[in-house]
Amino acid sequence: MSGWDVVLTALVVVVVLVLPALAWWRSGVRARRTGAFSCALGRSADGPWRAGTATYGASRLTWTPGPLTRARGRVELARRRLAVTDRVPVHAHGVQLLVVTCRAADRTVHLRMSPEAYAGLTSWLEATPTGVDAYV
Repeated sequence: MSGWDVVLTALVVVVVLVLPALAWWRSGVRARRTGAFSCALGRSADGPWRAGTATYGASRLTWTPGPLTRARGRVELARRRLAVTDRVPVHAHGVQLLVVTCRAADRTVHLRMSPEAYAGLTSWLEATPTGVDAYV
């Protein structure tokens, strides 16, 4: 085996084994973060849905798409003036979920989450500090 064959084999091992393992590890770290929950984001209340993780912060809710994406959240909703305007129960793959419509300023987003995640979202909104406008 020549030196180039060894280098090529090492690159193939990295691409096939190491990169997927890093993506899996990174998505697990996001999901275990305090204030994080699994949540899909949809263009409308009917989808299409993109799986991801939402994380509560002091002043915003950040939704980050699934593995192999950049670390920074793609959708950020300011806690100030964030409102849940609708929730509809749905069944997906034998699991009870809720499609939650939220409005923040002039933006509307649709989130599909578990009833437990919804309870956390409404608790987070109800616990908004004095002087910050949020509505459930």
